Amino acid sequence: MSDIPVLHVLRTYGFHGGERQLFQLFAEVKKGFRELFVFVYKDKECESCYRKIGHLVLERLWPMAIRPRDNLWVEFSCLLILLPLLQLALLRQILKHRPKACVVHGFQAAMVAWPMAWLFRDIGFAYCHRITKGRWGSARIFRLLYKPFRHLVAISESVANSLRTATGREDIALIMNGIDWQKLRGQATPLQGRHLTDTFVVTMVGRLMSHKGHELVMQSLCSLRKETANAELWIAGMGEYEPELRAISKKMGLDHAIRFLGYRENIASILQTSDVFVHASTNEGLSNSVLEAMAMGLPSVVVDAPGVTECHEDGQTAFVVERNADALTVRLLQLARDPQLRRQMGEKALERVKEHFSIEANRAGYTNLYRSLAGTA
Repeated sequence: MSDIPVLHVLRTYGFHGGERQLFQLFAEVKKGFRELFVFVYKDKECESCYRKIGHLVLERLWPMAIRPRDNLWVEFSCLLILLPLLQLALLRQILKHRPKACVVHGFQAAMVAWPMAWLFRDIGFAYCHRITKGRWGSARIFRLLYKPFRHLVAISESVANSLRTATGREDIALIMNGIDWQKLRGQATPLQGRHLTDTFVVTMVGRLMSHKGHELVMQSLCSLRKETANAELWIAGMGEYEPELRAISKKMGLDHAIRFLGYRENIASILQTSDVFVHASTNEGLSNSVLEAMAMGLPSVVVDAPGVTECHEDGQTAFVVERNADALTVRLLQLARDPQLRRQMGEKALERVKEHFSIEANRAGYTNLYRSLAGTA
């Protein structure tokens, strides 16, 4: 008996948190299933990474790249213009591969797949959501959009709660993000050119977007350097917000104290060389970068936000602070002055990842989802 084809659809944004999470999911062959991945738009960065998974079949709906936008309304407008063509392209992929299950990730992919979820009742469609919904979450449009999907999947408790509000449905499946902590730690090699004894490195990882909180952390760095002059901020990631962040950095006089690292494949090495991880987004689902920092044994300071703080135990694996620079500075300064505390919190963070956020549990959750969608449970 041949393996059951399972098709995934996603609007990718380069190879960042959500894309890295799915990379880990696809890296292992799942007995009885054959996974296919469909890019909504051309994405050279992400495609080059996914091609490393030899058994994964890759397809694309639109032949050209559409640059990610910080402004969601611009993104939405681009999608509406191309939507009929994208839907026809997905229809061709469904007729070509004849999947028994289709997992759609994110709002844009859901709009593309919506007609097919109504038409192909013999295919089990699931919608997977990664970000907590804000004030627009209860709009009627969302209830209509998600109605044809057999299963709704959330990656954290906060995302699940926001989906219940948005859809009026209680049957939200929970498949927590996971991390292959052993593989990640095995990839780390010490970075060259840094004297570990005389620099206190604070690191942020993620796309450079306005809601990620980089400016808040920069403000905190100004105060931190008054007490710890050797403090540096490393920012790993790319995005259209970078020119503005560089201008802010220069205006604050932090040019020499902030390193814009751009896109890096050696995230594990960067985290291993860092002293503290900081996360300051206003909203997330369950941040992959937060889990990666925990897996590398880093203590964290995270600004309180749904989908972020549920990863941590406040005061044990991280300090959870209010959204202001002073609160952030107090905790960073505490960690800068206490290497033993950093080590203890980092060890507890690693243990929490092992126990609660393993990639094995994540894969098992998706395999069970495939079985349910394909009617093989």
